[in-house]
Amino acid sequence: MGTNEGCSGVQWATFECSGSDGAILAMPQGAYNEDLKNIRKFREYALFHARSWYLYAKGTRGMTVGNGELHLVTGCDKTTSWGIATYSHLPSKRPEDNVSLLRFNLVDNERQCRHSSYTYEWDYGGAAQAKSGPEEEELTNLGVNSSVPPRNQCTFIRSFTSTLGDGDWRDIERDVASLVKDQPSVQSPKNPFASVLGVVSSLPGMLFPVSCDCAHSN
Repeated sequence: MGTNEGCSGVQWATFECSGSDGAILAMPQGAYNEDLKNIRKFREYALFHARSWYLYAKGTRGMTVGNGELHLVTGCDKTTSWGIATYSHLPSKRPEDNVSLLRFNLVDNERQCRHSSYTYEWDYGGAAQAKSGPEEEELTNLGVNSSVPPRNQCTFIRSFTSTLGDGDWRDIERDVASLVKDQPSVQSPKNPFASVLGVVSSLPGMLFPVSCDCAHSN
């Protein structure tokens, strides 16, 4: 890997990639992490409320959520700018076919070296896929106009996943079907969210412990 430093850190980086396949994560301005300290209390909270969360997601919000697919986020890693890329090489007898060069460049614009909210882009060839962020339009929409860019680009999360027992999950499916059936098919023009509000108001009475397993994942 080769890099070039400028007035605001890395201006570009070149990655020489060999092997059958691989991936790259570039964070030219570094990253920081935030994690909850008392994980035990949040695990207990997730165990107690898992059933109501699934009812809300599947019934009120109408989401297609499977058992074990809801996450309670306990930590995250964030940065100001990033780039990800993946590459793959088909078997070849020619050495040059087994190497990819990917260059991660600072976008040249009128704010360069005067504003640290820089955006980056990939320059590459061959069998690779890449993307980067944030886009310039995103920064403009956020009203970024200072020399300190927002560290709001999330690259990783750590979380609890709540998995209900088979019997409890069947009860969830039955209750969701009942909630959907009870909703009127035609909404009143004066209050188009009446059925949704009715489902929400019914949830507090359903908050009770169930057979649930919470696993922590990175």
